[in-house]
Amino acid sequence: MLKIKILKTTHKGEDEARKLLPFISDCHVFGPEVGGMTEQQSIENEEQWLRVLNSGISRSQFKRGMKPFPLSDDPDIKAMATQEKISYFLKLTDYLYRAKMPKWHCERLTPDEAEIVFQQRKLSAHLQREQERMLLLGDVDGYLKAASLYLKNIKDSLDFRDKAIARCLETAEAHLRNLVNTFIKTSQKTAVSEHKPLVYAVQIGGSHAPENYVRDNGSLEVQIVDLAKNEGTSEDNIIIGGYLHGKTIEDLRKELLVKGLLYLRKNRVISLSHDAIRQMSQTGLEGCIREFSRSAEVINLAKKIEQYNRSQGFYS
Repeated sequence: MLKIKILKTTHKGEDEARKLLPFISDCHVFGPEVGGMTEQQSIENEEQWLRVLNSGISRSQFKRGMKPFPLSDDPDIKAMATQEKISYFLKLTDYLYRAKMPKWHCERLTPDEAEIVFQQRKLSAHLQREQERMLLLGDVDGYLKAASLYLKNIKDSLDFRDKAIARCLETAEAHLRNLVNTFIKTSQKTAVSEHKPLVYAVQIGGSHAPENYVRDNGSLEVQIVDLAKNEGTSEDNIIIGGYLHGKTIEDLRKELLVKGLLYLRKNRVISLSHDAIRQMSQTGLEGCIREFSRSAEVINLAKKIEQYNRSQGFYS
């Protein structure tokens, strides 16, 4: 019997990582999210982690040697690793070392599947910039079209990865028991009887839903723990959450327009307050985006975005 606890998280900052502590203490194996990993990369990462756990170095020595998660050399992928995400990962890694917890990644893709995930991430980055370019040009229709494509790509990527995660979860028990039995030979961990449930905690982002694709084979018990339930307060999370639950672009039009004006405010293109933007009508929001005064600097920024996207093959 395998008990799987799917921990839906907001992977930003040390406070969010701290929420995982009771689940780390209550499992036999932990599965931190590393999106787009191949089977071979997962195996290499897990074996390296076991060597670290068995190294005998102190926690302080380990913390001094910790590094952020491996990044692609691609600039779009690097940009996704914000400081908040890095601090979350480092704190989680510290907790796992302190608990001497073995890892097993539940995203184990073929090279072709990993390439699909990579291209989906690249497309998200391009579409995010295209939304910004349309806003700077005051093109509301162009902005909403780019937003629609962006949200569809996010959903497609989540579905693709969730199906891959579900496949791994369905066949995980034998691999996990072998991992635990291998680890206890070189540690002081207590052996887990084949007749007792093995507990596997999986950490993933709050928008994921692999449980929708896990087939019940009679030996799995899946528990969902929503540690990201307060995540949906920003416009971006409200929009993505709404789209994933069946809302259309028209349903989300006002939220998208608010998000667009907040982007312009953040980049000092307009001087409206947060409250003023959120209190505007839909017509007022559209008019503000279309009619704000465009300096040469703003137009030049839009051109730079276009040039970069073109250099990356986005418009081809």
